[in-house]
Amino acid sequence: MIDKNTQNNLSLTTNDLIDVSLKLLNKIIDTIPETINKLKKDNENSDQYLVFISDNLELFVQLVIELHHSLDLPTKEKLAATSDIKQLKIHLLSVIKAIFLARQKNDKIMLCDLIEYELKDNLTQWKINIIPKAKKSVNR
Repeated sequence: MIDKNTQNNLSLTTNDLIDVSLKLLNKIIDTIPETINKLKKDNENSDQYLVFISDNLELFVQLVIELHHSLDLPTKEKLAATSDIKQLKIHLLSVIKAIFLARQKNDKIMLCDLIEYELKDNLTQWKINIIPKAKKSVNR
């Protein structure tokens, strides 16, 4: 199980950071359909799902920052050359901000769309593009 103590464990290797990030991505992505279902049904438990996603997104962003710092310069350059990691990070942060604003305004339609399409797509890009490339670069 991944918890907030993971972020405080400075002994994680780069490979560990990659593995934990991937597990966390899967955990968030797997929660999205149920979250959307709860939101659409105006279920009182939907807030728990939103908090879960929010907390895990915060942890994911921290892991990505730690992962980026743990990579050596040639690996960082390889990742930058093969994918636009900066653009993906900026998009993720803008999606998080939009989710926050939609939640503040209690705009459930916008919230559902942002989570179901924008967030899921962004996290899937991390999962299929960035994380595997980072792992491949580190393991060379």
